[in-house]
Amino acid sequence: MSERSNWFRFRMGKEFSRILYPNPVCLLSTLERVDGPTKKEYIIKRNVMALSWVTPTNNHGRFMFSMNKSRYTMNALCPNKSSNEKNNNNDGGGSSSGSGNSYQTNIEFTLSIPIRGMEQLTREVGSASGTFGSKFHSSSSPSITGKTSNGVSGLIPVPLGGGKPLHDNSRKQFAIQGTVAHLKCRTYTVLGTTPVPRPGETMTQSKESKNDTNAVEEAAVIDDEHVLVMAEVLEAWVHPSYWDDAKLQFRPMSISVPPYLTFFGSWKFGYVTGNNANGDISDNDAILSKQPSQTQSDWCHFRADEEISQILNANPVCFLSTREIVPPSSTDMAPDHSVMAESTKISKKKVTIKRNVMVLSWLTPTNNHRRFVFSINKSRYTTTLLCPTNNKSNNNNDNGGSSSSSSSSSYQTNIHFTLSIPIQGMEGMIVDVGSVSGRFGSKFGSKLERINNETTTTTTPENSMSNRQKKKRRRQVISLHGVEGLTPVQLGSSKVCRDGSKKLFAIDGTVAHLKCRTYAVIGTPAAEETSKSNESNKGKEEDTKAETEAASATIDNEHLLVMAEIEEAYVHPSYWDDTNLLFRPLSTDTPPYLTFFGSQKFGYVVSGNDR
Repeated sequence: MSERSNWFRFRMGKEFSRILYPNPVCLLSTLERVDGPTKKEYIIKRNVMALSWVTPTNNHGRFMFSMNKSRYTMNALCPNKSSNEKNNNNDGGGSSSGSGNSYQTNIEFTLSIPIRGMEQLTREVGSASGTFGSKFHSSSSPSITGKTSNGVSGLIPVPLGGGKPLHDNSRKQFAIQGTVAHLKCRTYTVLGTTPVPRPGETMTQSKESKNDTNAVEEAAVIDDEHVLVMAEVLEAWVHPSYWDDAKLQFRPMSISVPPYLTFFGSWKFGYVTGNNANGDISDNDAILSKQPSQTQSDWCHFRADEEISQILNANPVCFLSTREIVPPSSTDMAPDHSVMAESTKISKKKVTIKRNVMVLSWLTPTNNHRRFVFSINKSRYTTTLLCPTNNKSNNNNDNGGSSSSSSSSSYQTNIHFTLSIPIQGMEGMIVDVGSVSGRFGSKFGSKLERINNETTTTTTPENSMSNRQKKKRRRQVISLHGVEGLTPVQLGSSKVCRDGSKKLFAIDGTVAHLKCRTYAVIGTPAAEETSKSNESNKGKEEDTKAETEAASATIDNEHLLVMAEIEEAYVHPSYWDDTNLLFRPLSTDTPPYLTFFGSQKFGYVVSGNDR
């Protein structure tokens, strides 16, 4: 690696989040001070663990990851307030502010991103615990238990941004030698449990029941074994061979540059490459001809935790699909809904089925029992379907829904939806789906008449348009006619869903279909919903504002944290390793699935030789 002065260094802005966009495998490093017989006699204990369940939550450097409570790193990263209130032994900072439960926050740590060639080091780091000795080879870094350790071969602490190895007792935050991106981070919230309102009540209503001590209970955000750590990047360094400064993308800049890693499970790694793994990316026809057949009987169908939890390990780009039933009166009363999505009237019930789909890349598993988490912007049209507020009737949503769930806000949960995983050759479709909102027209092709469609056409020649004008025209065409090739199909097949079908659906051409449901939504309603609530309850205005500010700190005022779980899954056999229970392309001729670099650019998750 080149000298530290050559690295890109970032201190603010979108760059922080872009580094974590592809959800790379990371090495998480912490510092801990181990006291000796006197205050002046102490040693600095370094620790490092492998982390793959991590994803951004906004474009301002915030991210989240799941942490098992039994991990040795948990003691340094998420110390318990009651057992270590002053945090004297933690050299990463720390305070009791900013967390809604019993864990200290403001703890600093480092993420280092390894590359191909570091698979064995990453395995060894992840297979050993700091409880039994230092993972760094040094006689001056004994463990608290007094046991000895030879350390992990090649695991060397270096300054952030590269440089000479640090001496044993350095108190500086450190990165791992050989890695290509270093992120200095801090925790700001640790979610172990979340308040649960009584069935049929919001949080505010439950808190008004002062005489009922059981009005608000606590439930695990993930499960009894994990916490959800919310953190933010303070500063970052990226090796110049992995940073596209023009497009603000963290990716290998050439074929000769070793790719960084993603995780399939069972200590098997995939590789994130910015290059087409199966030919020229522009040759979509050739790529599509390699796509596997979509015969329903061929698909692998899973309902057990062990298989289901493996599918999202590599954090692939997904299509998130929802559907809604709209009575005729709703269409008449809400002009915005009249052109929102595919509309086919069912004569017997006199309702309209509206399908919608969005692109999702900020998601990650949270345990090995089918649960996962993702961030969603409140302004998304999908948010109104996936996270309806409790003060609205849910009669129009056909995805299920109830308010008796582990949600700390006023959002309904138990909403069903589908994740479909696209592959190479579908990049154009993904860009089109993500470029328009379901508010303004169906993303699915339809011959139905659109409102004001004559106002969205233009006679301007395309060769005389700017790029911005071309994108605007493209969005108008999609709003009128839908996304080309976007077809709803039954889960685990390529059989097209009939018009008016109320069943959940997947997207044709994708290779994994996951039937999911929400079980918690953490955040606060959009501004207009909050203001309506305040108007009807002015006496509680100050309390409501305080609750809003506290809850929105989970990410920011623009995003919600959605906790969900997979109920069943279908995977095409060309992407399922039944021996190792891994979701991955099984041959070099199989089109890889995608990860996201940002700016409508994609990376490809390939298996390589690490099998």
